[in-house]
Amino acid sequence: MAALFVTCSSCGREVSFGPKARGQQGSCACGATLLLEPDGAAARRRGVARWEEVERAKHHDKAIKALEKELSKKPGLELMAVRTLRLDDPVSSDEERAAQKAAKDYKPVNLRVDTLQCIQLMRGNEWVYLLIPYYGAHRMAHEFMSIIQGTLVAPLYFDRDGPRKHVFGQWVGDDVLTQAARANKELIRGIEWQAYLGRIHQNLLWGLQVVPFQGRTLHLMQTAVRGVLSTKFAPHWYLERRDALIGFGGAYATTTPPPAQLRHQPLARLFVDELHRKQS
Repeated sequence: MAALFVTCSSCGREVSFGPKARGQQGSCACGATLLLEPDGAAARRRGVARWEEVERAKHHDKAIKALEKELSKKPGLELMAVRTLRLDDPVSSDEERAAQKAAKDYKPVNLRVDTLQCIQLMRGNEWVYLLIPYYGAHRMAHEFMSIIQGTLVAPLYFDRDGPRKHVFGQWVGDDVLTQAARANKELIRGIEWQAYLGRIHQNLLWGLQVVPFQGRTLHLMQTAVRGVLSTKFAPHWYLERRDALIGFGGAYATTTPPPAQLRHQPLARLFVDELHRKQS
């Protein structure tokens, strides 16, 4: 039987247990108590998935070649490793909505991530993850993840699913932080909210999540490629947003990290522990 993976609602880390632990209680390293589901239904609703590494298909190779070409044009980032993962329980999330254009209307489509490319990039001694999800051979909007030294006084989010369902995105979180963030356009400049998958387009609900993680800060961003015909993943764009947050966070740092809470479950959560080990 496969291992059981559970996402901690307190810190967002992925915790694994043996198959015999189903239906019992477990604990996370942060001290939170976890309920281990007796079956995989609730886990799939949360977007938790088991996976295995597989050989790359042609559409996976195409993405890597495009990324390598992009990296070759601007120094500073090195591609260290690529893994292609097949999810045993394809992830279906209501946090990322899609619509398929019909003759005169739009019909909802249930996008399910069945394969995922996990790409490790490095700038100096800093690790960055690029996560590229696929719906069949269709490439969906991708995510970036890294860990930053220090912790903000509160989590910070930029999404389109806040109190007012803002189409262009809005800041959500602590009042002081969100007010300061509104004045710093560099934190979220250039987020692309729509990914085009043939006749299907994916509308993103979140673009940025900044949450405490074991005394540091987990920096997560989600964006589509630039335009319908573009193949650019823009990792250097992500580094600019990351550096902007480092400059911003200095004025709002704390030595007493607040509780971590992800507003939306990113695919990058599957690799939080691994990234933490690399930067420890």
